[in-house]
Order: sequence, then C-alpha cells, then structure tokens
Amino acid sequence: MIPREIHGSRETRTRSRVVVILLILALVPLACAAKHAGPGAANAGTPATSALAAAPAPELGDSGPIPVDDQSPRWGDDAAPVTLVEFSDIECPFCGRVQPTLAALQQRYGPHRLRVVWKHDPLPFHPNARPAALAAEAVRELAGNDAFFRFIALLFQDQRHLAQPDLRRAAVSLGVDGTSFDLLTRSPGVSARVDADLELASRVGANGTPHFLINGDAVSGAVPLEDFVAVVEHELDEARALTAHGAAPASIYALRTKANFKAPEAAPADDAPSEKETAWNVPVGSSPRLGPDDALVTIVEFSDFQCPFCKRVQPTLDAIRERYGKDVRIVWKHLPLPFHPRARPAATVSIEARKKLGDAGFWKAEALLFDSSPKLEQEDLQRVAHALGLDWTKTEHAILTDADASVIAEDEGTSVDFEAHGTPHFFVNGNRLVGAQPLEAFTPLIDAELDRAKKLLASGMPRARVYDELMRGASSPPPPEQKTVPAPTAVNPTRGPANAPVTIQMFADFECPYCRRGMKTIEELERLHPNQIRLVYRNLPLEFHPGAQIAASAALEAYAQHGADAFWKMATLLESDQDDPAPLTRNDLVSHATTLGLDVTRFEKALDDKRHQPVIDADVKLAEDLDIKGTPSFVINGYFVPGAQPFAVFERAVQRGLSAKPAPVLLRAK
Repeated sequence: MIPREIHGSRETRTRSRVVVILLILALVPLACAAKHAGPGAANAGTPATSALAAAPAPELGDSGPIPVDDQSPRWGDDAAPVTLVEFSDIECPFCGRVQPTLAALQQRYGPHRLRVVWKHDPLPFHPNARPAALAAEAVRELAGNDAFFRFIALLFQDQRHLAQPDLRRAAVSLGVDGTSFDLLTRSPGVSARVDADLELASRVGANGTPHFLINGDAVSGAVPLEDFVAVVEHELDEARALTAHGAAPASIYALRTKANFKAPEAAPADDAPSEKETAWNVPVGSSPRLGPDDALVTIVEFSDFQCPFCKRVQPTLDAIRERYGKDVRIVWKHLPLPFHPRARPAATVSIEARKKLGDAGFWKAEALLFDSSPKLEQEDLQRVAHALGLDWTKTEHAILTDADASVIAEDEGTSVDFEAHGTPHFFVNGNRLVGAQPLEAFTPLIDAELDRAKKLLASGMPRARVYDELMRGASSPPPPEQKTVPAPTAVNPTRGPANAPVTIQMFADFECPYCRRGMKTIEELERLHPNQIRLVYRNLPLEFHPGAQIAASAALEAYAQHGADAFWKMATLLESDQDDPAPLTRNDLVSHATTLGLDVTRFEKALDDKRHQPVIDADVKLAEDLDIKGTPSFVINGYFVPGAQPFAVFERAVQRGLSAKPAPVLLRAK
C-alpha cells in the first residue's frame, strides 16, 4: 500500500510543501557540501513519507575507496558485512534486465547481511537517463530511500516511457507532491548529486552499465544470479574472519573494499602514442584559438559550458598555457550536450561575443560563462553579455532564434566524425584524451609532441609549418557506411519535395519506441532545412512487436484511401498509442480510421484480406538485402545511420547530402 498524507486540505499541503522546497533550494549550496539530512537506509521498517521529517541518518564512517555516505540511496543495514554498489542507468535495457537478479539477492541474504547502494551512471546516448536520474533523486529527497527504489522499479518496468510527464506520474503515484517534485528535479543540488556519481563512476572504472562493486570486487554486466552469489559468499566468509579477529561490523566494508578494489590502470604516462593508438587529424577550421598560430602543439577541446567536468578542467588548461607558453594553442569546439538545456544558449553568447570582439572576446566570454556555470539562466547570460559589452536585445534574439546553429552544427559534426561523444574531449596534436584529466595526463603527450616538433625545427623547417607537417601522418575518420536504396515508387509513402537535395529512407516499426524518438529527430531536421528533405517510409515490423504488422497495414490503407497526408496522420496516431501500456488492438485501429475520416468498411476489409502485405514484404526483403536488422534505421543520401542516434549524427549526414561532395564507394546490397 502506498503511504499518503491524510491531514489537511490538498491546497494547504501543497502550499506547505512548496514553502519547504523553496527553503531547500535556497540552501542548495550548503546542502551540496554538508551531509544530507534525509532518511537513513530503508531496512525492514516502514518507509518515511517525508525526507524532511525523518531523523538524521547515522554516521557511516570510513567507506574506503568506494564512498557510501548518507547521500547514497541504499537498502539494507549500514553494518551489513557485504555492500553491493550498483552503477546504473535507468534507460539501459541491461540494467533493467538485472533488477530481478538483485531482488533475488536481497531476498536470499536479507538486509542484515547485504546492503545495496545505488549510484547514477546515465549514459550520454540515453537521452532520458539523466532526467530519470534527477527525478529519482527528487523522489528520494521527498519520500526517502524506500520510495526511491520503488520509483526506479516502476521506471524499469516500462523503459519506453521516461519522458518528464511519465516521470511525474510515477512520482505522484507513490504519494509524492507534484509541485515539489517539479521544483526539485530542476534544483542544482539534485543535479550535483548525479554529477558526483558520474565522476565516481569514471574514477572507479565503471565504463558501462550495469557495473557492480561488491565490497570493492568488480562484477560487470547483467550476469546470472550465481555469479553474484559466488562473490557475496566469499565476502561473507572474509567478514566472519575479520569479526573473529576483533574487527567492528561497521568497519568491514571499508576493510574489504580496500583489500579488493583495484583502481583502473591509467595509460603509461611517459609513452608517446604508438601507431596503433591513432592520432587524428581533427580540423582546426575557423574555430576560436587561444595561443599563436605557429604553436608546436594544438589542443582541440570539445566542450560544454554547463558540463561540470568541462568547468573543472579549466585550471588544468590554464596551467598548461602557463607552463608551455607560445608552444601550445587551444582550439575550442562547441559540443552542447542535449541533457544540458542551458549549454546551447551559453554557446550562443560566446559566439556572439566572438562576432563583435574576435577571438579575445570569445575567450573572455568562455571564462565568464564557466565562472557563472551552472547558473546559466537567462538573467545569468544577460549579466555575462553586459560584462562583455554586448547588446542584450540582439544577443537574446540570437538565443531565441538559434541564430548560430550553423556554427554549433559544424562543431557537432566534427565531433561525430571523430567519435568525440562526451565532454570534455581533447585531441593533443591529434592524440585523444577523454575527460577532466589532471595536468599529469596532458604533460606526457605534450612533451612527446614537442620532442617531435623540435626535431623538425632542427632540420630547418619553419616554425609555421611544423604543426601541419606533424598532422600529415595523422588519420582522418573512415568514410561513413553507405547503402544503396532504390528510389521510392508510388506504393511508398513520402513527404517533402520529390526534387529535395536530401532523401531520408526510414526503416521503422510503429510499435518501436526508438522509431518514435527517431521521428522527432527527423521533424527537427525538416524544421531546420525546409523544402530540402524528402522522407520515405519503409516498413520493418519486428517479430517481437505483436501489433506492428497490422499497424503497418492500417497506415498503408490510410495512404491508399487519402494519400500521404493521411498516412503521416495515421503514423502519428500509432506512435501515440505507445503511451498506452495496453496492447494495440483492431478496435484502436478502427477508431483511428474513423478519426481520419476513412471508409471504415473498406479499411477493415483491407486488414482482413492483407492487401498491403506485398508492400510490407518488399520493404522487409529490402532491409534483409541491405543487412538492416533493427529499427529505426535510416539511409540519408546513401549514408547509413543505425538507430535513434543523437541529432548531430543526422545533421552531419544531411550536411554531407547538401554539400553534394562525391560519395565514397557504396556498400551494395547483397
């Protein structure tokens, strides 16, 4: 049963909670540095209904190299001899798959022998993972650990629906006040907790999800129950031995973690990159530069003004410039990540500063924006603009109209080409270095490149030519995979001009949630490139989507009766059916036909006699010939894009099509 507040009116309760939450938000800087005063571990007792009313958690003591404190969502006793720390992503299907295994572990060992601790590790290519993590932290702040774990269990039950309204509905179903939830999900304190988990994941070598540390012993992936049991049983034996020798129960976790945990090995610091560790010829282009053009070493930085790790690495870059002077230059590339909503507006301010004040203006803007980050709301950007002497009316207009989209898109495209998928991401004379690394990680690469450069100088090469000469041996990214898809015929639904310079052929399934996400990306491309894109729909109903075949027939019948406009309207209705957890039925399809004004008798007959099956079968056969096995899949002017990838991947393919450059050799269909 879900505990609910029963005292007072709804309005009174809402006002009271809003006041409390506003107080929390006002104290966020303190909350981030001090111990969280929320509920203790959810053991066998009744869950707390309010984190604010709960008694302070007990001190947890030394956690060893894998910290577990009272800011960590956890199940089980703090003195349990075995602690399983889970690094997880709520949108990751493998994380969802392993949850029943963890439940079986909890049932087997109970809260007195096993403690389970959650750490957020939302992966950058799962767009809903970070919002879900923020939502889960908000639930925990408001209702405690027990509610936190029930909340993520609800989300894992239906990973297709992790949009903000879905998250809010799930929270409210657990008795959480919706207004308070909305405020907390946007609070810097909640975001900081997720960022702290991400930093820990990077530090301990949790490179994918799910990843587990059982008293510091690593277990990766959705492995079977017996794999976990083997490690837990061993740790229980070790704990008994330590206790027999006088160790306090509360110290077991720290002792065993220090014995078990092996920090990830860093790359040898003093080795120059080998031929296998490819250096990449990342173009400098017209990007902002800090340092002389004849510098011997160029550091290309892909960065995001809202990224805390990008901010954290700035003192390191300052130290590099101080140490190496005119021998090093830094080149900025914009990579505002989609889950940082204020990164793109901040990037626009920096671009506008450069337009007016040149590179010096850009770097002044960069420093001011990082000083302000994570406070990058409109009033914060206005303050930065005024400090730079920019006209705020014009700057705000540039933000609201996304006036500098082409500049950002060019950098995002370069990041796609060179697989710089996160921030900060560096190339030191083409040598890749990922993350907010310390100075000690940069200096060996820089020193090695300086040695190479000075040999060229000693041979008589002018300083201004040295960098280009060094980069001659660097690699360009391989050409993107291509596939030849025949032009559509009259039986294939399309939209957009027939003579558009870019044709996107989309292989999709109306029950596939990723197809729905991919369609949103296509719509954004169509908005940014009006009359330049033609979209072709190809049916690829997957076997494990039971309603996909009949849905494809329904859409094709809408097309047969009222043309392409009716097809795309039916497609939208079918996509919206994914919001309903109940299976798609024939009655749903008939209801859609009625809504669209179709001849329902003819519509039902088409479903019965399967008259559109040859078109569906032809698309499926084409996909097989092209070795396209999943949905959504896209072929954009011959360039293959598998899956609902980030927008920048699609934009890069569109730009290739618009540039009309000669395409590399095609991968012909089998």
